Amino acid sequence: MNYHEINNKDQMWYKLGIHFCKLKKYCDTIYFDILNRQFGKSYKLGKKFNLLCNKYLSRLACTLDDIIQADYHININTLDSIEANIYITSVFYNLYSYDNKEIISYNEKIDGTGSNKILHLRSYPNLGEIYNKQFTYEEKEFIDKFIQNLNEYLVNIQIFINYNSKYKDRLDKNIIKIQNYLFKLMPEISEVPILN
Repeated sequence: MNYHEINNKDQMWYKLGIHFCKLKKYCDTIYFDILNRQFGKSYKLGKKFNLLCNKYLSRLACTLDDIIQADYHININTLDSIEANIYITSVFYNLYSYDNKEIISYNEKIDGTGSNKILHLRSYPNLGEIYNKQFTYEEKEFIDKFIQNLNEYLVNIQIFINYNSKYKDRLDKNIIKIQNYLFKLMPEISEVPILN
């Protein structure tokens, strides 16, 4: 999505925020509902997704949050042209949630232009059972789509590097750190076997 092509400033920030919130929710789903359930909390890939979700994406949200707040006058608190009356300070937090916590219906593109997909979450192993440490095809596809969408999002928000010179270096560093982290993470994801 080319955010700079959206003429309405409120709408641009809203789209930027909702897409970020979807990505953050997808990352949390991978960490909590796929990796922790099927690999255990101490699994190295789970720890790496935890770092991605709770360090790198959180830092990016903070930077984008600072940029949006600098973009509006101090007396403006909401995105007025958005019907939901969203506070500027909440644009990059909690704008997206799932209706069903065990069967996740999602679109393969964060802007909704792709095919609709479904992810069935598996339950934790029973007491005494071992973690199977394998992905289902649906889980692997969900993870791959997440990484693809996150990479596209990072490319598309690069226009904001020059949007506000005060935050230029910080945003650039956030983007590069996440891109490098994903690059290192992808081979490890590929090594995980797929359930037949």
